[in-house]
Amino acid sequence: MQCLTEFEKTFSIANGTFDKHTDLINTFIEMVCNNYDQQREEFEVKCVQEHVSDDSLKYLCEEAEKGLGEKLKKAVSKTSDNMSETLSTVKNGINKVNKNLGSTGTLRKLQSKIQDNPFLKKVTVTVPTDTTFNKNGYKELISALNRAVSKNSLSEFTSIEDKFSQIIKNAEKQDVTITVEKLISQLVEKNNSLDSTLDKIKKDMDKTSHGFSNLHAESSEHQKLIAKASLLSSKIYHRMINMEIESFTTSLKELEKAIKKNKNVSESVEDSDIDTMVFNIPDDDFMTEAFNDFKKELEEYSSSKQEKESIKDSDFVLMSESFSDSFMNQELFKDQNTGSEKSNTELDNLIEEMGFTI
Repeated sequence: MQCLTEFEKTFSIANGTFDKHTDLINTFIEMVCNNYDQQREEFEVKCVQEHVSDDSLKYLCEEAEKGLGEKLKKAVSKTSDNMSETLSTVKNGINKVNKNLGSTGTLRKLQSKIQDNPFLKKVTVTVPTDTTFNKNGYKELISALNRAVSKNSLSEFTSIEDKFSQIIKNAEKQDVTITVEKLISQLVEKNNSLDSTLDKIKKDMDKTSHGFSNLHAESSEHQKLIAKASLLSSKIYHRMINMEIESFTTSLKELEKAIKKNKNVSESVEDSDIDTMVFNIPDDDFMTEAFNDFKKELEEYSSSKQEKESIKDSDFVLMSESFSDSFMNQELFKDQNTGSEKSNTELDNLIEEMGFTI
């Protein structure tokens, strides 16, 4: 299944890039928040030591909070961009497969021939299916997340975050038994609806992102919560997209295996039908090379991530102190028209290793 194999490479690249960018944005949010907290403490100590008035302290804190808000808004924006780019890549790739199936009438043709074959249509196949959590469950998580942010409830956010982590941790696929007749019917329906399903997810995703971007923060803690909730929502939507795609591609592969396995007793399904299922559309010339490059990049990233996670808390504080406002002027969150300055800090090196240019 050459075209489907090529799509799965694209899918793997898109998912790997999403995870990599998400990790980087999360690191940025943590550092910005830590820097702000340290600044507040420094202001308070300085004001006590130098007998600065309460009004002066209030002014300094307000300025620090304003800077925090600006940086976290950029993080929310980059989170939205990351999710949109991932969905666009995946959607374009799967549409190639769907377009070929629809334009050639492959699935309809197979469905008709299977209906005429009393043996093949009753053959049962097992399709690995993610039964841990359904689509409506993820939508409920998003709704709960929106409520937590609106109420500025860190405890509710933490509960949602923990629940999602448990879903991912306990995720498992169970073999669902189904007849070839029902499987082909489901695939025909899925082929017709997948594009609109992904569009619906994008619409919901954009609505959530827009809501976070335009929500008025009541405090610095609320600003932090909004940024973290935005990142969590992108992970939930990413999971929803993956469930839709994996369900479709897995079913296609199981259908092809069932037809080939029972070909000797199913002469009504011709070799040409199965060949068409292999989705003979032009391959992307760059895909194999791009995939190999990505694997190398991901290995380097994984290595750098392990090294980053081994950094002690004291080292992280030192990294944070060296950043503060200067971090926002570095390459990651710069406007396109501004120049880039090299920095020798560890986080700059990490960003460069990740290849995360926005």
